[in-house]
Amino acid sequence: MASRILHLAAAKLLLDEHPVAEEKRFRLGAILPDAGERVSAHFRVRIDGGAKTMMALGGFRSRFAGRMDDPLYLGYYLHLVQDIVFRKVFYLDHGWKADSPQKVERLYDDYRILNAWAIEKFALCDDLAAPEDFSAEPLCAVSDFELQDFLAELHADFTTPPPPGDCVYFTGAVAEEFLAAAVPLCLREIAALREGKTAVNERAWAWEARQEPNLSTPCEPS
Repeated sequence: MASRILHLAAAKLLLDEHPVAEEKRFRLGAILPDAGERVSAHFRVRIDGGAKTMMALGGFRSRFAGRMDDPLYLGYYLHLVQDIVFRKVFYLDHGWKADSPQKVERLYDDYRILNAWAIEKFALCDDLAAPEDFSAEPLCAVSDFELQDFLAELHADFTTPPPPGDCVYFTGAVAEEFLAAAVPLCLREIAALREGKTAVNERAWAWEARQEPNLSTPCEPS
């Protein structure tokens, strides 16, 4: 799915249009699913007799109905929305397939190259820390979050020089395309949530399930 840094870029663009009182809490939520397990933290479920996989956005809204105004939970939820957009843009529209370890390793290099681009372009800050009372958050019942290690990896995203060369698979143009699709959808969803509705038909965004154990894809970036 989209990288930590791109999720922070999306969060920055969303905050420009939808300010919240606790920006750091929102930005932490915007990357938090990737600190957990691939399936449980992303609310992935099988539907249609196991033929398709879906992000259970409605399940998240139901489970945390009283907390959708909390920036941490809103940021988390919008991360899931962004991930389904990313899957469409990169996997469907651009036809990328994680069909070899070499391609996946090259994709990670693309992510590292784009980190520097996004950090500069969106003036992203490396200022997030784990809340002292994080373990008491109801979200922690969803998945095992390795938050300290995850934030250390995020810090490395900001400080590690990118590999040499240009992007091969995931380019700046694709990143811009993703943001141009994901951010407006998230803004529409925020407006819908205020009215107790949703702007995202989760079933329409479902994708063909792969035949892997526990819904995971060994060579698919999270």
